[in-house]
Amino acid sequence: MIRARSRRGFTLIELLVVIAIIAILIGLLVPAVQKVRDAAARISCGNNLHQLGVAANNYHATYNRLPPGIYGDDPTVPNVSFNYSYVGLIPSLLPYIEQDNIYKQIVLTGTTPFNWLNLTAQTGGSSNWWNTSNWNLAQYKIKSVVCPADNPDSETFGTFIIYWPYAVGTGSGSMTGWYFPNGGGGEVLGKTNYVGMAGAFGRIGNTRDTWEGVFVSQSNNTMAGITSQDGTSNTLMFGETLGGSRAPGQTNSAASWFGCNGMPTAWGMLDPPQWYTFGSQHTAVVQFCMVDGSVRGLRKGIPGSGGSPYRSASGMKDGEVYDISAISN
Repeated sequence: MIRARSRRGFTLIELLVVIAIIAILIGLLVPAVQKVRDAAARISCGNNLHQLGVAANNYHATYNRLPPGIYGDDPTVPNVSFNYSYVGLIPSLLPYIEQDNIYKQIVLTGTTPFNWLNLTAQTGGSSNWWNTSNWNLAQYKIKSVVCPADNPDSETFGTFIIYWPYAVGTGSGSMTGWYFPNGGGGEVLGKTNYVGMAGAFGRIGNTRDTWEGVFVSQSNNTMAGITSQDGTSNTLMFGETLGGSRAPGQTNSAASWFGCNGMPTAWGMLDPPQWYTFGSQHTAVVQFCMVDGSVRGLRKGIPGSGGSPYRSASGMKDGEVYDISAISN
């Protein structure tokens, strides 16, 4: 005959202790998982930027110059005429990032093939943004030009297609942005988190041109023309942008890969970022690709004027001595 014994269960206090321990472990695990996820996104984003740097260098090897920041008006005029295509920087690099199928379909106007070597070709007052073929191409989603830490399609305001810095007086400047609002086409456009470096304000025809960057409208720059104090390894070429901010109450916009061109550094690395500044979803850092293809992370919140290394690093021929490691992270 076998005697059955009852098994003792958990008391309420023991059960609460177990639940508390599990909650503590989860509390410790979640930040660790998030940290690993953030690190992975940052590495992947850095690789995207590096590939753009390699693409720009391969473009230079092919044509003995870098691509223009945008196929637009003379950069020193205060406004855009839309007599030009306003095809941006990334389209020039499509063959070097395995997107040759899109590149070959881009037209100047109607069925006229795009002449990538003619920096001043005009469309007769009908830029690519009113060209059905190019508009459809601009809707393609290209994974390699989107930071994995961000979801630019989550924007609710609209999508910028042109950044246009211009002179204000003899020593300052401002910037206008053209965008399609959501509900007016902005929501369907393909987005990017990467734009070229315009410098302090680009080339606007006043003293700020001292810090002109690698990519401005109609630019025709060469590696030999990059004469900054520390050369290609410390001159900024591409950087991250959100095209606005993802913070509550901020302008939640994005940037189009087909059109957006060079971003200025005049306003510094604002945190939260604005549509006219570089910025990212990474913790405390915004990543940049240097002209030599290397990638650096710069701290959020750094100034862009005065003697800032950020402004100096953005210029391609300013000749200033600076320590970019002072703002690196």
